[in-house]
Amino acid sequence: MKLAIFDFDKTLLQVDTLPFLLSRWRSFRYPAIRYYKVFFSIVFLYIQYKSGIGRLSKSEMKVMAIKRFNRVFKNMTEEQIEVFFEKCAIEARELLNLGVLHELEIAKKKGYHTVLLSGAHSKFIYPIGAFLEMDTVIGTSLNYTNGIVDLEQGINIISGEQKLDKVKEIFQDEKINWKKSMALTDGYSDISLLEAVGNPIAVNPDRHLKKAAKERSWRILDGLSRK
Repeated sequence: MKLAIFDFDKTLLQVDTLPFLLSRWRSFRYPAIRYYKVFFSIVFLYIQYKSGIGRLSKSEMKVMAIKRFNRVFKNMTEEQIEVFFEKCAIEARELLNLGVLHELEIAKKKGYHTVLLSGAHSKFIYPIGAFLEMDTVIGTSLNYTNGIVDLEQGINIISGEQKLDKVKEIFQDEKINWKKSMALTDGYSDISLLEAVGNPIAVNPDRHLKKAAKERSWRILDGLSRK
């Protein structure tokens, strides 16, 4: 089996997921007080990251941001959260990267097993993966107790080097041809995933990944957007 692994944030989806979800929270007229509490909490975290105060890596910052974002769902039912993400998924279709969609269609025609891999919420990316007819979708799942979201339980957010480990875990019973597999992502934090495949593609890469991609003569897809 050969895999075609697609990152989500700023790869398949042109924008960062959390700001997009927060903007939809306001647009759909969910409680404003929750929005502002979460928004300023994440902004403060981002300032810490950029200033180096907390000495956070980019992956660590993203994980913490997702956990802080989840507070917006406090006391909501699984059904209510699912409705929110389904509405977000429909609007996200307009923000998918056309260049990456083209790579996806080519991969399908060549017989790749397509994988959408992200630390984003499963209930958000599953509908998008289904819409694009992708074979496997791997994301982050929330926990629920008696039908209500349980924010006290720990969650496993897939980020950075964990992405490669997660793929190996999911496909452990399959014989993966890594040399013929491909992966598309935008961030240097996913470097281990790109190094594991024979066809790595950097999509609108951050400066560290762009430098690494040029040094290794990897393909770079720049400026491929819907608009």
